[in-house]
Amino acid sequence: MCIHIAASTLKKVDRIENTKNVHIKEIRPEEFFCKEMKLYRYMSYYKLETLFQNGDLYMSNTKTITDNHEREIPESFFNGWPRDQAEHYKKLSEIINKNVFAYLSCWSTRKDDYALWKIYDSDKNGCMVETTLGRLMEQLKLNGLVFYKVEYVGKDGEKRKYNLPAIFTESSDGVPTLRGCEKFKRLPYEFENEVRAVLYSKSNAKGILVGVDVGKLIIGAMYNPLSTEEDQRKVERLIHSKMPELEIENSVVDETEK
Repeated sequence: MCIHIAASTLKKVDRIENTKNVHIKEIRPEEFFCKEMKLYRYMSYYKLETLFQNGDLYMSNTKTITDNHEREIPESFFNGWPRDQAEHYKKLSEIINKNVFAYLSCWSTRKDDYALWKIYDSDKNGCMVETTLGRLMEQLKLNGLVFYKVEYVGKDGEKRKYNLPAIFTESSDGVPTLRGCEKFKRLPYEFENEVRAVLYSKSNAKGILVGVDVGKLIIGAMYNPLSTEEDQRKVERLIHSKMPELEIENSVVDETEK
């Protein structure tokens, strides 16, 4: 999942129609998913409003995310490499990442998770929305976009060697243009059970808005159990303005005053 920081050096949020996305012709190894997999996104009212009122799904530039290890190659990938070759590969990867940017839409397989409520709707005025992987894929049919089930990397020096997805673009000449480092996060984030859509683009903005059909994307919602009754009614009005038949569940979390 993604916690954001201010990034004053980046330009404003862009629309997908205005971006220069990377054209992917092949990715190895292929990712195999169950399209019926349930996915959940915890969001503030502001992002909920962007989704339901404007029909836009926000994708964040990794540069605006607080985790400084985003897009970092797992150290154990280099197990058995000569040091100079490993350092050269890391520097090359850094150069590529300065020219090809990654935008994320982050979802979790965990429903009604207390930690995710606390972290990703810290204003306590939003909700959790539900979709399936298949529905998300259908709405995000974009050139330059791939899906990853995040793997969580342990301590440096561990014995397991991680394989980086090899991404070939139209400009590839027998070697991968990109390596899917966005598939990996550090072990402390394991509780998130994250699935992420990653859009590779040469456009550098704080984020990208992707138009979606919210009625075809969202199949469920849940009130933030930490929000006020007033904020819950506000969420209800917003969601039902577009999807009047959608049932909004209550969380099993209960922290009301005794």
